[in-house]
Parts: sequence; C-alpha cells; structure tokens
Amino acid sequence: MRTLVYSKTVLNTSKLKRKISAKANASDKFQSFFCDGNTVYLYFDDSLDTLGIEEVDMAMADFDNTLESIDQANIAIESAKNFAIQLIKDFTSENIIMGITQLGMTGYVMDTLEPVEKCLNSGSLYEALNRAALIVYPNPDPEIDGYKSYFINEERMRVFTNNIRAYLGLALVE
Repeated sequence: MRTLVYSKTVLNTSKLKRKISAKANASDKFQSFFCDGNTVYLYFDDSLDTLGIEEVDMAMADFDNTLESIDQANIAIESAKNFAIQLIKDFTSENIIMGITQLGMTGYVMDTLEPVEKCLNSGSLYEALNRAALIVYPNPDPEIDGYKSYFINEERMRVFTNNIRAYLGLALVE
C-alpha cells in the first residue's frame, strides 16, 4: 500500500473522494482515505506511479472545500465550534494556572477577548483570526498596565491564533 499525506483540512469528504477517483492515472489504484484534523492520508495500491502521484498532488493543491449541502455546512460548523470550545478551555486553564483570579485580571481578559470568543462560539474561525489581529496589546511595563501584558501579549496570541490557523489548514505565523 502506498500512502500520500497532505496538510489540509477537508470538510467535504465526499467531494474529495470524487475528485481523487476522477484522476485517470490514480482512480483505479485509489483505495481509501482518512482525515485527522488538518492532515489527510490517501491510500493507494502499490502500483500508483509518478504520473498518478502528480495528478493527486495537483488535485489536492486546488481542492476546494466548498460545501454542497446544509447538512455538510452544519457538520463543518459543529466541528469548528467543538474545536473552539477546546481552544477556549485550554486558554482559560492556562490563565487560571497563571493566577488570573488572584491578580484581578479576569474581567480585563474577558473584555479584551470578547469579540474573538464571540466568533469562536459561532464557529466563525476566519473572523476570529480577523478580530484577534485587532487586539491592542498592553504596555509590558507592570507600572503602566499592571499585569495585563502577562495575559494578553503577542506571544500568547500568536500561539492561540496559530492553533486556529492549523485547524483551518493555513500557514502558521512565526
């Protein structure tokens, strides 16, 4: 068995199967596929040749994740919302460990991230990235902005947004 691995989030799996099955040099060799987050594993029999691999590479490069039904859209939204719930839980847990309550920063963090959280809770991950980009970071000097920069800073937000970007199959920001 030959396995091809791609970094891509696939929401419309039936469309992916049709697209790969339509490739002349790969269709009769295509066996199955598996999607794990933003990684797609395509399984072919051993006879898949270089031309077939090139066809599959091109198909994956221009694969359009457009959903074709309300049911597919609902599945995509629920998946995005479930991802977002876990992302918010992880960020909140980190804040607790960092002493957010003891430092009196809960309200500040909630107010600052409210537009981002609203998008995440609705499954609008691309808009969450847009809203996160609008965050104004506090001054890192504790005498000016207290402990605000301890909780909201470029590094933490980069990690946070890179989690969203990875889920969406987008390039990560360094």
